Amino acid sequence: MLDAARHLCQYGFNHLQLQKIEIRCAAHNQESRKVPERLGFYYEGVQQKAEWLSDRYVDHAVYSVLKEEFMLAFVEEARSRPESPVTQKDLEHYLRTNHGIA
Repeated sequence: MLDAARHLCQYGFNHLQLQKIEIRCAAHNQESRKVPERLGFYYEGVQQKAEWLSDRYVDHAVYSVLKEEFMLAFVEEARSRPESPVTQKDLEHYLRTNHGIA
């Protein structure tokens, strides 16, 4: 699930030109909440009674990340993995050409 969410975010930012992505999940579902937390999303709060689920309303935990924040986290993660085939030169080129950073 984590990889799928990461790829969806990359697609949204790189191809759909989104500037912000929001993830909402059931507030009581700790496994679901781990996904945005591991991707570097910021916790914004709880939306009470956001969804009717089966026989009751459930609250949603709301997380979001801006394009710049996500891209920087993506680069830092790639830099920290020793098995990563991505070199420092590759990262700098990616940031310079796609985001004007480096």
